[in-house]
Amino acid sequence: MYSCGYDGSLRCGDMQKEIFMDVFNEPEDDVLLRNFVFTSPHTMLVSENTGCVACVDTRTASTTAEQMYKLSHKSFRTVSCHPTQPYYFCTAGVAGGFSVWDQRNLKPKKSKALCELAFGKNINSAYFSPVTGKHILATSINDKLRIYDSSKIGPNIKVKRCICHNNRNGRLTFRAAWHPAREDCFIVGSMNWPREISLISVAGKKLHAFRDEEYVNSVCFLHALHPTLNLVAGTNNSGRVFVFM
Repeated sequence: MYSCGYDGSLRCGDMQKEIFMDVFNEPEDDVLLRNFVFTSPHTMLVSENTGCVACVDTRTASTTAEQMYKLSHKSFRTVSCHPTQPYYFCTAGVAGGFSVWDQRNLKPKKSKALCELAFGKNINSAYFSPVTGKHILATSINDKLRIYDSSKIGPNIKVKRCICHNNRNGRLTFRAAWHPAREDCFIVGSMNWPREISLISVAGKKLHAFRDEEYVNSVCFLHALHPTLNLVAGTNNSGRVFVFM
């Protein structure tokens, strides 16, 4: 199990040995690691609050990055890799939009994105769809979920659908998450009452609302779907995890 944290460390948990081993460490105390994505079984990209993306190889004994790319002057929140062409990845952060990059053309400084798309508001996340990468699902603080057509990677990526959703909140960063084995639906939390996790189709139709007024009375803002079992998990801002079966 891999995890990254605000202490600037990326670690691998060995459940048999019951220890976490450092894979990557940022030497600066004020660097926060936001999230990571595997580009191969042994390599990953890690997003940072400094606007950098680190390329990490888990096979090396060193805890430093193989490459460090300075891509923005503002903080990143997510990095997502194309599932079939892993040299393409997208970053999202507080600059108000997301960018698509080609890792083959990156330089340590002053790299140029293949595509930059503005939201006008801080963006919480942007994720390639998990099977073919033909969609990018983006979540912002302006009550909008947007699906982009990324079937052809390049400067002409366009919005395919804009979905209104109640996710306006000053403290929580809602992140819509794809079904890990499908590209026709995703889940996202909601500010609606009673509190719920919404299952939404790419056409913008709400397919189901996961709710339980007895147990779930707080907002879930991070979510996950099991790839093979009918399980949905969501977490609130107090560290509680709710699992729907």
